[in-house]
Amino acid sequence: LIMLLVFAGVARAQDAACPLGGYIDMTTGACSYGITVSVAYPDWLSESEAAATAVGTMINEVQTGFLSDLSLMVGPYFNGAYLHVSAQEFEHGAPLRSIVFIISTYTGGAHGNLYYDSVTVDTFANRELSLADDIFVPGTDVIAALQPLVVAQLVEQQGEFADLEWINSGTDGLDDYQAWAI
Repeated sequence: LIMLLVFAGVARAQDAACPLGGYIDMTTGACSYGITVSVAYPDWLSESEAAATAVGTMINEVQTGFLSDLSLMVGPYFNGAYLHVSAQEFEHGAPLRSIVFIISTYTGGAHGNLYYDSVTVDTFANRELSLADDIFVPGTDVIAALQPLVVAQLVEQQGEFADLEWINSGTDGLDDYQAWAI
C-alpha cells in the first residue's frame, strides 16, 4: 500500500507539471508531447570538407543513438521525446576552429540527459585535429600537461565539496577528455 501511495504521488506531480501529459522540455521550458529533433551547426562547414565530414559523422551518431534509445521507450506510457543539439564555436588563430556541441536528450524517465561532443579542425590543412596527436609538441605527456590544469579548475568550481580522489580518477586518462576546444 505504501508503494502505491508513493507512485501515485509521483504521477500526480508529473500530471501537475504537464496536465495534458508529455514532458517539460528542458531547453524551452514548455510542456511538449511528441518527438522533437533540432540540430544546429555552423554554416561555415561548407568551407572545410574535414569539418563537414567530422560534424556529419558526429550528428549521425547522435541521431542514431537517440533513435535507438527511443525505440526502447515507445509504448503505452510514452510521454514524448526530444533531441536538441546546439553548437558553440571557438577560433584560435585563422586556421584552428573548434565546435563544441551541447547535446540534450529526453527519451522517457525522470529527467533528460545533457552531454558534450566536439570537433576541432585545421581549416588550412583541411583536417580534423586529435588532442593526443596534434595539439601538443611531440613527446609531451598529454595527461601530465592537462590534468593539473583541469583538476585545479574543478576544485575551484566545486569549492568545499571537491573530492580530490574522485576528481583525479575522472581526469587521469585520454578518454576523460573526449570533448575539448582550443
